[in-house]
Amino acid sequence: MYKYIYMESKIINNDIIRRKIESYIRGKSVCIVGPAPYLEKHTRGSIIDKYDIIVRLNKGINMEKQPEIFGSRTDILYHSINQPNENGGKLNPIMLDKTRIVFAFPYLDKQTKSSFQNGTYIDYNTIHNDILKNSCCVDKNEYIELEKYIGCRPTTGLSCIIDILKMKPSYVYITGFTLFKDGHAHIYRKDANMESNQQLINKFITGKSTHNLYLMYCYMKNNLFKNNIELDKELIDILKFDINEYKQTKLLEDKDDEYIFYNYINNNEIIN
Repeated sequence: MYKYIYMESKIINNDIIRRKIESYIRGKSVCIVGPAPYLEKHTRGSIIDKYDIIVRLNKGINMEKQPEIFGSRTDILYHSINQPNENGGKLNPIMLDKTRIVFAFPYLDKQTKSSFQNGTYIDYNTIHNDILKNSCCVDKNEYIELEKYIGCRPTTGLSCIIDILKMKPSYVYITGFTLFKDGHAHIYRKDANMESNQQLINKFITGKSTHNLYLMYCYMKNNLFKNNIELDKELIDILKFDINEYKQTKLLEDKDDEYIFYNYINNNEIIN
């Protein structure tokens, strides 16, 4: 089976390949697999593999190495464009033998108003030409409107989910997402541990990240409970987190909702 990696323009065949991917997804069942470590405690490989199309993120293609846990295919890979290992990970043209590649962020120059102050064109220039010729990206105008709507830059995962839903699949199952509450699976990120995840959470709490987990939580809570979307139990638990009840239980009625949410994501450690 042929697999994809997803991107937008500056990619020579972007429009043609995007139409092919839209046609490929339309009417199919899709499983979107995130990198959360709780998946390592289960054997969901057979559940994941039953879907027509399996979509992963960034270094998630490594999950194929443990098919009984994570599933055996990556039909589409959404990538952040940024190739250092602590980000999206290195892209190799050999991936195109079995995976379609879509870039989760469009080609943006410096003049385009977005959360990317210097655009994305520099990162695109690091991508191998064979990949650029055979990949596509999310729609530029729709992406910019999405940033405005959410109020921040979406993660690769959220950009992927929204893009897939626009392509009218028959059914979508989402697993492996916790809004970073428990970090990353080791097969996704080898240096993943409690300390590295705490450093990541601290970036969100202190506003040093381009992503705002609270705003993305609000968006997902309001938009992902639909008839043709199934969320796994772990994500449902997070999106149904009751902020008001938490305020009362922890005697934090004087704190705003974002503060409360980050305490919850921070494993109930009170933020000073």
